[in-house]
Amino acid sequence: MDKCRVAVVDDNSDNRLVIQSVLKKYGCPLTDLSSAAEALELLSKERVDLLILDLHLHGMSGIELAQRVRKEHKEVTLIALCGDLDALQNLQEGSLFDLLLSKPLERSKLREFMENFAKRTHREPKESHFTGSGEKILIIDDKEENLLLFSKILSDAGYEVESAHNAHEALSSLRSRLPELILLDVVMPDINGYELLEQIKSERFFKEIPVIFLTAKDTPQDIVKGFEAGAVDYISKPFHPKELLARVDAHLQKARILSHLKRLLEHSFHELYTPLSVINTAMQVQELQFGRNEYTSMTLAASKSLQSIYDDLYYSIHYSFVERPFEVISLSETLQSRLAYFALAIQNGKIEVDLDIKEDFLITAIQKDILRILDNILSNALKYAPKASKMAIKLHRLDGMRISLQVVNRCKSAPDVTKIFSKYYRHNTDIFGVGLGLELVRRLCDDNKIEIDAKYAEGLFSINLIFKEAE
Repeated sequence: MDKCRVAVVDDNSDNRLVIQSVLKKYGCPLTDLSSAAEALELLSKERVDLLILDLHLHGMSGIELAQRVRKEHKEVTLIALCGDLDALQNLQEGSLFDLLLSKPLERSKLREFMENFAKRTHREPKESHFTGSGEKILIIDDKEENLLLFSKILSDAGYEVESAHNAHEALSSLRSRLPELILLDVVMPDINGYELLEQIKSERFFKEIPVIFLTAKDTPQDIVKGFEAGAVDYISKPFHPKELLARVDAHLQKARILSHLKRLLEHSFHELYTPLSVINTAMQVQELQFGRNEYTSMTLAASKSLQSIYDDLYYSIHYSFVERPFEVISLSETLQSRLAYFALAIQNGKIEVDLDIKEDFLITAIQKDILRILDNILSNALKYAPKASKMAIKLHRLDGMRISLQVVNRCKSAPDVTKIFSKYYRHNTDIFGVGLGLELVRRLCDDNKIEIDAKYAEGLFSINLIFKEAE
């Protein structure tokens, strides 16, 4: 196996001789260079495992040379030499450079490094508890040195890394191929991190990608602002490479789990939908051949309740990713069609419906959302209403362009109206359900700019919706 190949770049020949004297005992082939241009030429022709360079070279500086090498020859190990202690303190070992040495040459430190390095021909990644599985990570930062730093740490850990200097490059990269995670700098010219995150979260194909903020702003106000904007975490600058890898690994693991759960649910939906369709079809054929009876009505009503739960679960997971165009809808006709859908449940519960529609109202909304809103409100009222009770539904003009829909029914016990729209809240755990219905209704109302509230008084529970009439 070939020995490691070393190149020394320093425009002072005396310094080169000192380094050569230290490296001689390791038997590594050594090339003596006096400029960055010579180093780049050598790298384009031959393999170099270790490059030792002075930071203060004439022409292209050592920093600029290191950045070029990191971009074009990532496998090369870099050692920096500098007589300026302040300059060394501004650098971070393990980022752009693998080792930092001060002048006069720290011979013992160089020897210690070479004892390990000379045993291998090619540079190996540093040991880490965090090993990526090839997931793509997009880093967005306007400073080239930061991009190089993050890219090196993450690439060495096994991640695929793509860099973007600004919002335009970032959005272009997102549209070409979605990453599993985004690292986003807060302070950037033109469009800052908060504004870019708002754009990312507004696009349905991007909004579920976890975003970690990179920031020197670590006050509680800045941190809260980041979380409110939609970030899942933040990393303060300056940072430790192990902290970066730990946080990246944690959020990618979470994303993997959520992805697996989503696929499991999607498979479960398909498995559930088929028997539901068979039950509905079988009961309808039974009624055609032998007429409707109490048992077929109960079965069909229960099947529709299951169908409503299925639709809620499916819509809750997918509604962020499907096209949901706004259109002009007849609210009056839609309400009546949903009541017809629940006719069997109304009949089985012996519910008397008092329907009061003053006129045909048109609204501008997302059709699928309105169907889910109405289905949930009606099924919820039928589910908790006592047998042989009344349900009042009133659709009328409130004032000007505002339209009011009110659904009122008797309730066996008092619900907690402060929690009624919370995820997984269930008024009565003895009644089958998953507690997603009214929480989904609240989200869809927000998306369609519909006002909603709930009230309970003297045994009556009411849901009130206020729509804006289409212009």
